[in-house]
Amino acid sequence: MTRPIASVAFAIVALVWGSPGFSQIPIATSEDPEPAEASVALPERGQIEADLERIEREVALAEEAATDTNAQRLQIPLSELRSRVDSLNAVKNLLEQQQTSLARHEELSAAMADLEQEIEAYDQTGLAEELPYSLEFADGLRDGADAALSASERLGLALGSAGSEVESARERLDAAERDERLAGEALANNTDPNLAPALEAELSASEISKRQADQSLRLKTLRLGVTELENELSRRRAEHLDEIATSAFDLVVFGRTELDENLAALAVRRDEAERDLPRLRNRQQADEARRSEAREALQSAQGEAEITRKTDMLETRTAWAETRLRAVELAEKSVELLDFEKQFWERRFAVAGGKDDETLGLWNDETEVTVEILSRDRRVQEARVLELRTVILDLAKTIQNLEPGDFRAQSMPARLEALQERQQVVEEYLAGLILVERLASRLRAEIDLDYSQVSFKEGVVRVKTMASYVWNKELAQWGGQTITISKILSAIFVLVFGLWGLRLVMAIFRHRILTRMRITVNAAAAIEKVVYYVAILLIIIFALNVVNIPLTLFAFLGGSVAIAVGFGAQHIINNFISGIILMIERPIRIGDLIELEGTYGHIQEIGARSTRVLSPSNIHLIVPNSRLLENTVINWTLSDDKVRTDITIGVVYGTPVRDVESILVRVCQEHSKVLKNPEPIVLFTDFGDNALVFQVYFWVRMRRMMDRRMVESELRFEVDRECNNAGIVIAFPQRDVHLDSTSPFKVQMVPPPSSDSSDPTKN
Repeated sequence: MTRPIASVAFAIVALVWGSPGFSQIPIATSEDPEPAEASVALPERGQIEADLERIEREVALAEEAATDTNAQRLQIPLSELRSRVDSLNAVKNLLEQQQTSLARHEELSAAMADLEQEIEAYDQTGLAEELPYSLEFADGLRDGADAALSASERLGLALGSAGSEVESARERLDAAERDERLAGEALANNTDPNLAPALEAELSASEISKRQADQSLRLKTLRLGVTELENELSRRRAEHLDEIATSAFDLVVFGRTELDENLAALAVRRDEAERDLPRLRNRQQADEARRSEAREALQSAQGEAEITRKTDMLETRTAWAETRLRAVELAEKSVELLDFEKQFWERRFAVAGGKDDETLGLWNDETEVTVEILSRDRRVQEARVLELRTVILDLAKTIQNLEPGDFRAQSMPARLEALQERQQVVEEYLAGLILVERLASRLRAEIDLDYSQVSFKEGVVRVKTMASYVWNKELAQWGGQTITISKILSAIFVLVFGLWGLRLVMAIFRHRILTRMRITVNAAAAIEKVVYYVAILLIIIFALNVVNIPLTLFAFLGGSVAIAVGFGAQHIINNFISGIILMIERPIRIGDLIELEGTYGHIQEIGARSTRVLSPSNIHLIVPNSRLLENTVINWTLSDDKVRTDITIGVVYGTPVRDVESILVRVCQEHSKVLKNPEPIVLFTDFGDNALVFQVYFWVRMRRMMDRRMVESELRFEVDRECNNAGIVIAFPQRDVHLDSTSPFKVQMVPPPSSDSSDPTKN
């Protein structure tokens, strides 16, 4: 709590301390008997009224205390005295809003009770309308159900926002309660009488903040309850109206008389629209001519003032010309909407009278496309209406802020009138568009309902008809050939079973033919891969030819495919071509021991995109083929498995070097895995810092990387044993340290410290 707020509260306490009404002012202490709950229920009207009366008395006393005289006497700004008044007025405003929300809740509760009675009456007696029901009556019920459902969906979204507001209000109340507790503890623990008034004032201000947060939480909770009740009411009304509409449609009789009445009304509206079109076109041409005149006048204008006036005139006439153009455009589209509406009424009548399944399926597809077009147009017109509303509001504000005598005071109202008329034209067209879209949706629903109410025999016929329609549905056309769903599915069938059969054929080819051919394993694997890829290509071409899909279609797509390959699939193609090169050139083969970037392993398989390598740790490495061609690869077993290796040994200075040589040669010759030809070679390589260094080079056969390392290890064991037997010492690191000083080192004997040297009396 800040010091200014504390001083305000303290000033008010001091001002009214001796007044007769002081006992009526609630000064909060740590014993305040009104703790705020973190979660509140809907308040009662009597409780709100009592709280209002109380807060009004507090506001009156606070306003009486907030005067200039009292501010001067207390030596504080008057604004600080008014802060308590503002806080109390905020609490009062929250209580008044609670009264309004509670009245709305009571109104909704009464409406819910009336709806329940209406539902109960409908369950007992049904609709009061006489049978048979007209289609217009059933459509009205469906409109009411759709409106209630839309309202319920909107209120469902509002519930989430209202719940978030309640949680935020609860957090603010928790913070206010925490501040009040801290202020109360500070006052209770205070021992300085001079600080007591300020701490009491701070506690009083904390109590007001808590009350404000408490009332805000009550208001948010009440509004949440109102929204929940509104949502429940809309949902129940939507369910009730939907039930009524569904049952009413079963009893609707759509006769020729009702159809003729609707068609006659549509004919009248269409005649009026067509008669109005010439008048609108004439007005559009006249306004376009006026805009051309204004444009010519602007081109001949001279001087900044004249140019500004002519520009303003051109903008006004442009607004009218665009309004007239929009009116003509939408009037022409309205005539098209009336034709759609007529078609939909006639088809609804036909569906009610019964129609063959093929025609119904065709109508359903056409209506679906029409609904999509109408829906897209509706979204465009709704966006135009929102844009016009924004522009009109901005222009209206500009007109209000014009200075007296501004020349735009005459042109801008005319421009505003043009925009308002344009908005009215768009809204009228939008209303008709929504009506036709709703009518089309009902036609689709009635077609679906007609499909659902069929016998088993009719259902089988419809399924067969629908399957035939889907099977032969044309998807595209190219080079005089049609591409249908049946052709695509047939191609997929041929491709799948062709690949399955290819696997069987390749297995026979591998075990019956390749194994009998006198070729290496690597050559057999390369032949198998090439044959496999060629066979896949032939199967794809055969599948396309079987279903008569023209190959020129793929030539047409070649450019885009090439671009896709160039940018997206270049690495895949690179690896594929690299795999073919590896199979043909054979720089590596299956079973070879290779080293790639410090990693050793055996080649197990060379695929189309990658090569599988098994490391000495039994880990499979998947290496892209391009890496095996672009990087340096060490193939230990490319030509043969003979590898030269070496071991190094260092002996101390003074050792007979020829004896060391003979030991190394003998150890290599006696080892069974060291090749006798070429013979081992011993080199005296260096006079090292700590040893005489020898290297012995020898050849071994290596199929695994561990073969070479095991031979090297065994030779080191034998060399160590032979050197020990011959008394030859293997060197180890040594260092001789020489001290060079200009004067003798000073040496001093220091007695060890005594165990009780920490005692100062014994020093």
